[in-house]
Amino acid sequence: MASLKVLFILFDGAEWDVINPLLKRGELPHLAKFMREGSHGSLRSLDGTALASPILWTSMASGKLPYKHGIKDFYDTANAVRCVRLWEIFEHEQLSIGLFGHLLTWPPRPTKGFIIPDWCARTPETFPPEFGFINSLNENKDWQHLLSSGLRSMKHGMRPATALVCVREALREKLFHPQRLDSYYRQRLVQLGIHVDLFVSLLRRYQPYFSVFYTGLPDAVHHQYWQYLEPEKFPNVPKPEVERYGGVIPEIYQRLDRVLERLLRETSPETLVVIASDHGGEANCEEEYRWADIHTENFIEALKLKGLMTAFRVGRKVYLRLRNSATPLGSTEEVAAFIRQAVFAASAHPVFEVEVTGEREMTVETVYLKEELEGQSLRFPDGRLVPVEQVLRLTPRISGNHSMNGILLLRGPNVKKDCEITGASLLDVVPTTLALVGRAVGRDMDGRVLTDAIEPHYLETQPVKYIDSYDQLLGKVTNETIEDSDLGMETVKKRLEDLGYIN
Repeated sequence: MASLKVLFILFDGAEWDVINPLLKRGELPHLAKFMREGSHGSLRSLDGTALASPILWTSMASGKLPYKHGIKDFYDTANAVRCVRLWEIFEHEQLSIGLFGHLLTWPPRPTKGFIIPDWCARTPETFPPEFGFINSLNENKDWQHLLSSGLRSMKHGMRPATALVCVREALREKLFHPQRLDSYYRQRLVQLGIHVDLFVSLLRRYQPYFSVFYTGLPDAVHHQYWQYLEPEKFPNVPKPEVERYGGVIPEIYQRLDRVLERLLRETSPETLVVIASDHGGEANCEEEYRWADIHTENFIEALKLKGLMTAFRVGRKVYLRLRNSATPLGSTEEVAAFIRQAVFAASAHPVFEVEVTGEREMTVETVYLKEELEGQSLRFPDGRLVPVEQVLRLTPRISGNHSMNGILLLRGPNVKKDCEITGASLLDVVPTTLALVGRAVGRDMDGRVLTDAIEPHYLETQPVKYIDSYDQLLGKVTNETIEDSDLGMETVKKRLEDLGYIN
């Protein structure tokens, strides 16, 4: 047990329907080898909740449903998590941890190891503090920023080969001024290379018992490039653009395959390796290309709730959250009623469907096709007229959406080889991990141990143990009131807009 370690490799949004054709063509050799040496299958995301990564990754890390862990959206922080996450169990045993990019790890705290917060971090802090520059890599501003961020990484473990790529791409941006879709994925590939170098350097320095490497790259390119992967599902995709960008998503997965090989070189046969995604990806043709889409920030301004409400969009639905229980429009129910009463000025037909989903939460979606809305105006209950184009988006923004099934792969001591897992939920990842490293599973966890992926002899000699609650054992406070701060909110909003979740 002393030599056993755990490594989580998290590929946000990774999708089997993209992976499988590449496997058949032999283009993901390291993932194929991993599958032969371990167990793999689809990983069901959460039904009845927004397929938003902070919610999903927190459920995976805790084995608990959202109503237990308390996370609502991209604007929450680590302070809002109301239950123990997997690494805290190991910290309680005085074991070292290393977290690189896992969502909701800001603000970081001192630990025996390192914590590099995720792209939702509001400020650059890390632990240890000298790695604060890493967060600036998420900005993707211009070639000068790309170059300066890369050079700062040199003294912390970035390889010369990665530095050369960084310089090459910076020069390319300066000289040729590429279009957004040409630079969008290339900048992120540079960022990925730097992140992998830094993570490997940190692994070697701290030798953590439990470590996590996260990248949001699959999800980011799904949103922007899916129409070029499956142009037949979308109207009027220009053929030259299909030829230019049709290989972007496969290229990203091929790069992730090489990342996998690099990270696995840092492990031993005694390392339990878990590869997972929080959801999958699919074409967004129905929602994005037919139905009108709410322009989130303008919509909030039209409600006169700027600063009092946050929003993000997944598919057709916009998820709204009041930051205070009292607003100029009244309670949550009164805000919902106000939105329901918004109508077309010409016909007095209602525009929005609204569902109140919590004490301060609701979902909103339009009930009209885009072609029915051009030139219209909306009338709000207070009599204001607003052009429809101000609060609704009538042109496509993203072409890839989230799907319900992600990926799960396990390899390590006592994991079955070449085994296909069926019926797995992201809630099952932590219970299964705990069982494989000889720890008790919390009875208050909502997931189960995936015994079909574990060697029978191990279960015979090490039957699954249980504990009532790690929250109780570690003294986790579950009813504290979280202060809602504006600190860094604009930074988070800019990153969400870049990914297509708002505006």
